[in-house]
Amino acid sequence: MYLVGFIPHLILIVMDVYHIAALIVYCVFLLIPILANLVYGEANFNRLKMTGPYQVGHKDIFTGEQGVEVSVFYPMDRDEYEKTIKEKGRNTYMFRHGYTSRLGVARATSSWDTEDHKHPWFYKYLDAVKMDTV
Repeated sequence: MYLVGFIPHLILIVMDVYHIAALIVYCVFLLIPILANLVYGEANFNRLKMTGPYQVGHKDIFTGEQGVEVSVFYPMDRDEYEKTIKEKGRNTYMFRHGYTSRLGVARATSSWDTEDHKHPWFYKYLDAVKMDTV
């Protein structure tokens, strides 16, 4: 939504047609998503209600010989999920390897064939994200 208001305004600036009406339209289009964010909160699907008889189970499988790790997601009974998710340590973290996971994300954001990535601390907030899987 930000781009919807920004692109026409940018075109008018490039064309050197700067008018107060264009600025007002830009501000209105920019204000709409800001107000929606304040009213409804961050769009992170935390209020999404799942339907159906299943929930998501999760298991990490690690092969010691080759050092390969695979995350397997599978359907599980909703009643079993509700009983198990409350147990300590059962809700899976998105970054299960801490600093190593953050470093991998930081390196993935760098330009191709360079080491100019952000510091892994920049992604520290993702350490607390849980996937709501058992």
